[in-house]
Amino acid sequence: FRRVLFRSGFLYFRIRELQRGIENLEEFVKLQPAGILSKTVRETLLNKYMSIGRKHYYQQDFKSCKPYLEKIIRLNKNSPEAKTALVYLMNLYFFQGTKLLTVGDFAAAGKNYYEALRVIKEKPDLDPQLFAKLANNAVEPFIKYAQELFITEKNYSEAYKYFQAVTWLVPGSAQSFLAKEYMKEINRINSTADNPVVYFNNFIEEENNRFHLEKRSLQLGKNAKQ
Repeated sequence: FRRVLFRSGFLYFRIRELQRGIENLEEFVKLQPAGILSKTVRETLLNKYMSIGRKHYYQQDFKSCKPYLEKIIRLNKNSPEAKTALVYLMNLYFFQGTKLLTVGDFAAAGKNYYEALRVIKEKPDLDPQLFAKLANNAVEPFIKYAQELFITEKNYSEAYKYFQAVTWLVPGSAQSFLAKEYMKEINRINSTADNPVVYFNNFIEEENNRFHLEKRSLQLGKNAKQ
């Protein structure tokens, strides 16, 4: 059966049935993860994934591109194709974040920027220029989204990782100081989780009030436009 999958996979490629060929070879790798034939199949899949991923990437079809980039990384994270896929994936998240930021969706922008940062931290030698771009673009949405998580949703663990990301991107800055103050509060809250009453320090209380005022002002502005 494995040889049938192997032969039919390459046959589908010859008759330009790309997806069916990929499906057969993926099934082959599941059944036979090691060996000479498996090595050939993995190399072929990497090539096909990259061809499809690159096409979607340059068409800016990020939704279709992402699954193939992730398949490349899973299949062989040390391959040259995986290195290219990581670059594409970082740029994909960055572009998506920037697009969402232009329409004021700080939560979705922050999530995409965080994914870009996660990939950079996994392979920090890939693109220092993108790290610099994130330092310019991602800090504000990180803080705003983290404050939303902290103040409104009370999701302290999720808020912590976005505040921490700010300290990675702009260490020594005013934003980093603010993020560290929130991180201290989260650590304090976690250490007194059994206490239902939470008292914030004056600095954080002022920031929370400023957050509410800004949010109310934005809402009033939206209502006035309607």
